[in-house]
Amino acid sequence: MKNRKYPLLIKIWPFKIFILGLMAAISFLPGCDLGDFEPFNFFEREALQDSTVSLKPGDAGACGISYIVSGERIAEAEGGYRIKGSVYFDLGGDPLYFTNGEFFAAANDEGSLLTLSGYGLARFPDIGIFENGVMEKDFGASYQMNKGSILNENELPLEEDVCYVYGEVDNDIALLKTQEGTFEFSEFFLDPTDPFVLFNGNLNLRKTIIENSWIGISYTGQIEFVPEQGIPDLPIEPFKGHIFTRGEIPFEVNNVPIISNGDNVINAAPGIDDDPLLFFDGLTENLEQGTNGNLLIGYKILDILLAEHSYYQDRDTLIRSVEFINLTNSTSYWEINDNVETYYFLGSQNDTTDFYKEALPGHPAFEYLSLQEQGQAFVYGIYGNNINTMQYNIVGNAQLTLEDFSDIFYTDAILTIDAEKVSFSGIYETVFKYIPSMELQGVILDNGDFNFSGQAIAAINYDGTTLPTTFYISQKVIDGVPDFTISAEAEQCNGGNCVQIPVEVNVNHGNLTVELCINIPGRGNVCIN
Repeated sequence: MKNRKYPLLIKIWPFKIFILGLMAAISFLPGCDLGDFEPFNFFEREALQDSTVSLKPGDAGACGISYIVSGERIAEAEGGYRIKGSVYFDLGGDPLYFTNGEFFAAANDEGSLLTLSGYGLARFPDIGIFENGVMEKDFGASYQMNKGSILNENELPLEEDVCYVYGEVDNDIALLKTQEGTFEFSEFFLDPTDPFVLFNGNLNLRKTIIENSWIGISYTGQIEFVPEQGIPDLPIEPFKGHIFTRGEIPFEVNNVPIISNGDNVINAAPGIDDDPLLFFDGLTENLEQGTNGNLLIGYKILDILLAEHSYYQDRDTLIRSVEFINLTNSTSYWEINDNVETYYFLGSQNDTTDFYKEALPGHPAFEYLSLQEQGQAFVYGIYGNNINTMQYNIVGNAQLTLEDFSDIFYTDAILTIDAEKVSFSGIYETVFKYIPSMELQGVILDNGDFNFSGQAIAAINYDGTTLPTTFYISQKVIDGVPDFTISAEAEQCNGGNCVQIPVEVNVNHGNLTVELCINIPGRGNVCIN
């Protein structure tokens, strides 16, 4: 096998189909003498005769596709049957024309169909969007039938135990013209029982253009989307859809431009009749779309979140070095349900920008707070048209630099931006003896003030007396003045009576040492360092 604003819901994509090569007709004589068979016109479909033969898979068969041919077009051969002529899919007694050609059907000893392979006209079944289609010219294709587990070399949305017909066009690109538009393809998979068509090529319809992509259409919505990335905060669940594309798709969510580049599955009509045409015609009001791959999300998403922040309102414009947030190894989910839009996204941000300063350019707090490793972070968020649920999160290891104090480092730091506030949390990695690491959190005000605070308990041995001690940390900048304070109190219990004892914490930020002093009842003042 050979290795955009899409339907925004009514607008035509501004893309241009590029023709991948000159179309060349395959050369066959219209009247072929095929040995033991009657001559037939390779290019013309023959109606089924009164006498037909049906090839069906048995319990031991490898595939679940059945075929029907006229009796004069099939003959027994070693290991199966030879077929020369028109072949139809047998869909429960309802024939659907497949193609003209010469095939070998492998069968078991009971005559049940195992596989089918051969050569014939390249074409799609006359169903749905392909109905009444006309090929630009006659193209030949090599065919084989087998299970998805055997045919799937490119991690395509093929089910392992489902049987497909795979066709590869002879050194060419076939062109199918329909009432809906045109389809160009160089290779394709068919499952007539769905029906399902997956092809490698281009699609150019009235409202939709997709280029240089694997494109799949399932009329009963059986293409499964399985999110490759996920976190508990984002409820991205598997679903089944009608349309698959592998490649680049641009779209908008509540005026924010987004470009997904990867495997996209679209449920074109959730909750109503299964009809992919609603999507391709830009008529669907509800949809689901899942993407695994890479994302470009316009920074406009943050402008909308910050619209009510005084930090944002006090500036004529926010100047950023890039236009889009670039996420790799990402998963996203977009839903439109009764005019309510919800968009979940997550992925790794990898570029050379300072993500804090790109998100909030000119914000005074980020003269102190930064990511430890510029160009690497994990991003996730919720967007749509409900401002109360929207948020944007940057996750990574952060650093706080306060004049006259030792550098402060956080792991698992999260900077969260929503419509009301900017907040921060992270695990403060202590450099001081006795002081435990702990989670600190706080709100970053529009004027740059912040106070990250938290507390943690540790068992401290005060020169022979071990007491549970609660440490309180505050790291802040208020009116441009930085401060870093640590306080503590211990608890001593005698029977059921417990008392809180203040602990004096003396920190030397120059040599990173700490002294703890406590007045223990019955012992007096004890200091440890």
